[in-house]
Amino acid sequence: AIDLVKESLVIDMLSLLDMTRFFTAPPKGEDPLKFTAEELQNIKASGIDIFHPAVGMGGPGVKEDSLQFFGAYNGLVAEHPEYLMRIDSAADLEKIRSSDKMGIILGLQNSDHFERVSDVKMFYQLGQRVSQLTYNSQNRIASGSTDRIDGGISDFGAAIVSAMNEVGMVVDVSHCGDRTTLD
Repeated sequence: AIDLVKESLVIDMLSLLDMTRFFTAPPKGEDPLKFTAEELQNIKASGIDIFHPAVGMGGPGVKEDSLQFFGAYNGLVAEHPEYLMRIDSAADLEKIRSSDKMGIILGLQNSDHFERVSDVKMFYQLGQRVSQLTYNSQNRIASGSTDRIDGGISDFGAAIVSAMNEVGMVVDVSHCGDRTTLD
């Protein structure tokens, strides 16, 4: 099993590099994405090649929160180019295997931050490559997996999915209802 992992491209689609640090309220002024070179080397030693630090975001201010989230991860990658590389394309998946770096795929577990169809392109330009349509419950885009009635993708949601397909963003249907997934 260890040899199989070493030979494979290992992608963790639900990791924040350090879950404890991210979810523990840091002391005032401390950056939860501040890593030393030693900490990043220890994370790399896990055998995971690529991390997708997705969290569920919603509610008032979700667009601003999402911008801050992506800004923080873009800043982390920029601060440690010797250890980290943002994954922007399928070709980057091959590049990461031949490098000694860890990849970061930017995405969210909800698409509430897409207030307008044009937001898809804007977030793509900021590095977002994956977006889960819903996070368990219904939003303007579609029905979630915990909704009593699954109405599928809304007209607005269909336009969002079309925009995601146009820019090449992964449409993630995890936590979506069955009808939504089929749509």
